[in-house]
Amino acid sequence: MSGSSPNLLITGGAGFIGSNLTLALQEKFPEARLTVIDDFRSGDFKNLRGYRGDFVAQNLATLGWREQFGDEKFDAIFHLASITDTTLHDQFVQVHDNVESFRRLLNFARPSNTRIVYASSASTYGPATAASVESNGAAPANVYAFSKTIMDNVAMREAKENPAWIMIGLRYFNVYGPREAHKGVPASMVYHLAQQMKAGQRPRIFKQGHQKRDFVYVKDVVEGSILALEAKESGIYNLGSGQARSFNELVDVLNKYLGTKFQPDYIENPHAHYQNFTEADLDKVRGALGYQPQFSPTSSGCIQLKNDRSVRPEPTASPARTQPSQKNFVGRLISAGRLLCTGQLRAVRSRTSRCGEFAGSGIWTSEGSATIRRGASFDISFFTSTVMPFRLTPSSSAFIPMVVLIQVPSAVATRSVGENASPLPLLSVGASVASFACEGPCSASQ
Repeated sequence: MSGSSPNLLITGGAGFIGSNLTLALQEKFPEARLTVIDDFRSGDFKNLRGYRGDFVAQNLATLGWREQFGDEKFDAIFHLASITDTTLHDQFVQVHDNVESFRRLLNFARPSNTRIVYASSASTYGPATAASVESNGAAPANVYAFSKTIMDNVAMREAKENPAWIMIGLRYFNVYGPREAHKGVPASMVYHLAQQMKAGQRPRIFKQGHQKRDFVYVKDVVEGSILALEAKESGIYNLGSGQARSFNELVDVLNKYLGTKFQPDYIENPHAHYQNFTEADLDKVRGALGYQPQFSPTSSGCIQLKNDRSVRPEPTASPARTQPSQKNFVGRLISAGRLLCTGQLRAVRSRTSRCGEFAGSGIWTSEGSATIRRGASFDISFFTSTVMPFRLTPSSSAFIPMVVLIQVPSAVATRSVGENASPLPLLSVGASVASFACEGPCSASQ
């Protein structure tokens, strides 16, 4: 890229990879004009300590680019904003937010042929047994991977129709490193295992630990992303370490660099569709961009990881300070001002509860006991009488839009749902949970 003071925009710049990229761009181009867009759904302002640029808090799925930026010209747009939680199975939400956000961005960038560097994903390859080559056909196994596949299709169609418009798709493999702690369950496997071991726990991995992943340090993918500024033509490229490492190997490496001697705690793999092998073929990206990873989990990557604040054990959450867990509930009006709401929550801390006890808010648990793992997602039902405003309609079958602020001291898990991004046990059915706070819109029928 010509000039030392480019005008660069980064979407998702408060997220894990996005914040690392933003700060690296700031260091590489001290005179650059930088703008970050993020809605903080999977980002955190703390990731941008030391950032000197502009920030736009907007949802890209609804952002009016012309209204926001007018005729401003950017030298390049790095598009990393995305729903990154692969356990979110709402197909409309995943595809709409990821694809339509991308489409809106392209509509803004098209008149000026602004260079686009966007985050694709290794998940587009689906199940594999050998190193994935960019020419391999897409085989998405979940809706997140499907949304990334559609983004690739749209980008390459645009590039074919207008060769002067450079678009670079980067298929990130299993990225780990600093500034990912805020992600919770979707954080990398390296992060979760390191955190467990630093907390004095045996690392939980799927039986028998022979699964292999291409673990790549975030500084490498950031460097590859910056190299995309010099690409001469459009294309899609892998960004990984180029080496698959087994889960057992990863535990050995973490033991070495953390100074621990833990044996793995092998658990069943609950996922119906799981990538048991990922490895990036790097021939194309080496030739086109000059990409060469410098870190690996068996060397300097884990040395860096050892000192990262992001892998320090998190304190146990206090019930009085829990965070909102879900923004959508559906409620059935039981009596004036009283709703039976249903929705989904995610555990904010681990605990073992005795069932058969009164769980508060009109909820009783089943008999027995169960362990709740931090980050587990599950369906709940609960009663609330804190509905504001309270409105009725003439039709008993109509759904009434309501705003509900719910403080639920306890809830009942009715079934386990979804997958975890790292090997954490799923929630047991019928468990009593006592550390949640939820808030968000609730629809209710009379």
